[in-house]
Amino acid sequence: MEILSHVPEATFSSAAAYPVLREACLQAGLASGGAELLRVGENAIYQLASVPVVVRIARSADRLRKVEKELCVARWLAQGHVPAVRVYEQISQPLLVGEHPVSFWHAVTGGDPAPTHVDLARLLASFHALGESPCDLAPFDPLNTTRARLDVVRGISADDHDFLRRRCADLNEQLHDLDFALPTGPIHGDAHTRNLLTDRGRVVTATAWPRSSTVSSRRPTDSTSAPGRDIRYCGRSAS
Repeated sequence: MEILSHVPEATFSSAAAYPVLREACLQAGLASGGAELLRVGENAIYQLASVPVVVRIARSADRLRKVEKELCVARWLAQGHVPAVRVYEQISQPLLVGEHPVSFWHAVTGGDPAPTHVDLARLLASFHALGESPCDLAPFDPLNTTRARLDVVRGISADDHDFLRRRCADLNEQLHDLDFALPTGPIHGDAHTRNLLTDRGRVVTATAWPRSSTVSSRRPTDSTSAPGRDIRYCGRSAS
């Protein structure tokens, strides 16, 4: 068995990810030879040549819970017959290879028809008809990214920085005072046609890879994101 050393997140690259791919495929009983690198970003994503399977390699072990959630959401969608990228269920996953969570997915064929907004609407209707999710979905927090960016921002004055932080706090307070017409339930955090794929002539959502959704305790109308990484709970607070 190949000994894999820790790969610092800052140096995560195709060269660093390929030994992880080989070891993961060895554990899964799949051949890694001839695998095509599709992209390296948040994950290194490979298309295997031996079988129609896509392998996602996360950057570091602290992504393990996120990968587990993506797999959970994808399985939930499959059980509800929502057209989406499917988990490769012939192996137990995720695997943890060195410091890298690894997951396996059925590849999609691509081709026609091109996804449309009608396809998006149908998929969202199917998604919202599922009811409560069994997955560990995070609360919907529309200002979370803004606050995180304000924590590290450079190049603005202290007065502007303080104003923006106060404005975020004020908006967050107003959000929690809203009355929602719908009960708490899952929402899709990144719903747009670029997150749709075509598989064997049918349009599917690209669920847990590269995106998925989370859940929040509030739900104003309908938010946009993708299932798995971007699916959240939204709706009236339980308190």
